[in-house]
Amino acid sequence: MNWTAGQILFFLVAGGKVPSVKHSIPTLKCPNLEMGFRLQAALKMSVKIISFTVLTAILMWSIDVSSVPETHLIVPLQQEEAPFEDSSTSKDNDKKLEYHPIYHKKNHAKKDAHEIPCLINGNSFISCRKTTSGAIYLPWNFLYEYFEVSGWEESNGTFCFQHSYATVQKLKPVYKPSSSFMNFGGFNVGRRDRVRCITATEGVPLTTQWNEAGYHYPIQVAQYGLSHHAKSEMVGEPRQEILEDGEGTKDGAPGPWIVHKKAENSGLSLAQDSETSMNVLQFKTSDSLSAPGIFMPVQDHNLSCLSMDIKFASNGSVSVLVIVSNGARVRIHYIQSDTLIVSDSDQSNIYYGLGKQRTGAWIHLARDLSLDVLKGIKLREQLESKEKKEWMLTKVLEIRLRGQGMLDNLKLKSDVHKDQFFYTADWFVRHQDEKGGWPIPCPRKLIGTAVLQPGWYSAMGQGQALSVLARAFFMTGHQPYLDAAARGLWLFDVDSSQGGVKAVFFDRYVWYEEYPTQPSSFVLNGFIYSLLGVYDFKEVAQGKEKLVAERIYQAGMTSLKAMLMMFDSGVGTLYDLRHVVIGMEPNRARWDYHTTHIELLMQLAIIDGDPIFKKTHKRWQRYLKGQWARHN
Repeated sequence: MNWTAGQILFFLVAGGKVPSVKHSIPTLKCPNLEMGFRLQAALKMSVKIISFTVLTAILMWSIDVSSVPETHLIVPLQQEEAPFEDSSTSKDNDKKLEYHPIYHKKNHAKKDAHEIPCLINGNSFISCRKTTSGAIYLPWNFLYEYFEVSGWEESNGTFCFQHSYATVQKLKPVYKPSSSFMNFGGFNVGRRDRVRCITATEGVPLTTQWNEAGYHYPIQVAQYGLSHHAKSEMVGEPRQEILEDGEGTKDGAPGPWIVHKKAENSGLSLAQDSETSMNVLQFKTSDSLSAPGIFMPVQDHNLSCLSMDIKFASNGSVSVLVIVSNGARVRIHYIQSDTLIVSDSDQSNIYYGLGKQRTGAWIHLARDLSLDVLKGIKLREQLESKEKKEWMLTKVLEIRLRGQGMLDNLKLKSDVHKDQFFYTADWFVRHQDEKGGWPIPCPRKLIGTAVLQPGWYSAMGQGQALSVLARAFFMTGHQPYLDAAARGLWLFDVDSSQGGVKAVFFDRYVWYEEYPTQPSSFVLNGFIYSLLGVYDFKEVAQGKEKLVAERIYQAGMTSLKAMLMMFDSGVGTLYDLRHVVIGMEPNRARWDYHTTHIELLMQLAIIDGDPIFKKTHKRWQRYLKGQWARHN
């Protein structure tokens, strides 16, 4: 009987007998029979020991133990939780968590644990630990990558384990287009790394997501506006300090501006603008950035946003001197140029272009100075989170004017959320094309589909634009906002193969495509966002446009209710349906997309009330805690 080395090791470790070893030992001829048996037994034991030692050494040599870092071992925790309970409404939310060691504490002592090899799925070894009680511990560095889980150590020494790195945000119990959009008040779109800056020409984000040169992405523009609308709803009117209102002092003189004695042909006066009939500050000085200009020292008001109305009669600029948390002084210059953003080599000067073609026109400039500093510094270097804090604005020191023009309503504010929202709404009015859409100027490729060429439209971009425009119309009653939203519906009736955003699943269910690919991809989150936009518009529209919006919305809701379960994997959700249409592997949704799916269904449950939305979002929340769907 021939045995392999692995079989011998298995039987030795398991305490079994090895027949092949037994029969390989020759019979000893000895006058003393008892002595012969003793020698035979000793030889058997020696063979066992040698075999075990050699094979163990071979296994250990195959393990690169040095490559396995010393990491925290998993601490066994036991937490009682009501199964299948919606985490947002659980009665046990306030229940105090208690620590219950599974084993006696002494069994967890480091001295009682020794290193052992762990064979992972028969493919590779890692270094593990085994206690005297038999408990096996795997390194956290292995677990969190292998199982895609999250964990961190709190300041009190507690180690927190979580299946998901994302959390579900609570929504308001009522949804209407006059209120905040979902949980977007927690978004900070402008600070995303893929946003190069908030342009001074348009007041909206310039993204580098698919093109390093930068472009305006309608979805990102809309999310920027919706987030600032939500923030404005949350915080109310900002704190502000008026620095210049064109009224002057009690004796009729201009405010506390300083004209440098070396600034020749410079001056200040109060006047009335013939175009607006507003009382304004009229200024005249050199337009050179090296000239001292006319400036106003600013007291410490702890306000980091700037707002003003300014009209240049010729070339000119506004410069703001600030100090940041690492003590550096930075000058932000808003200049008449088409260059969107640039900074000098030592980051002490950052320039934002206002556009060359705006001479002679009133410009409403509202800026988050802290964000403008951060984006200017980031042009030169990649900043980690800690470094970003070093460049946070702490104080505005002065405001300086150059060139010739008029100024009014100069203020420092705690925020400019409302301005940033209307910048967005106005951008959608100005940039809508003849098809009623907001085209994306970059190509886009999804695996298994043809490339979307520049100029394609997104149903999600169209829908979120409608959400912005509906809120702008509700706030102002300004008809151009409603007219642009009505035109934005047109592409929902145009097939994606013809340049629109509509697809049909298996010739039956209408679907509005975030990415109108060929073949269709059926992305879930983009489809629901588009439905919310159509819903927002139909709630503020009237007449024919309202009937069109209701038809588009109802067709989409019918499809969603019929197809929703196709996105449920039993342990998470799927991002799209390319595995059905193309036959590729399922595209699992990341946890942050999974929580987005949950929040979208929570919102639909409030709007529609169909039990499918409530039941499904509760089940999907359980997936976040590792509670999978039932199996056979």
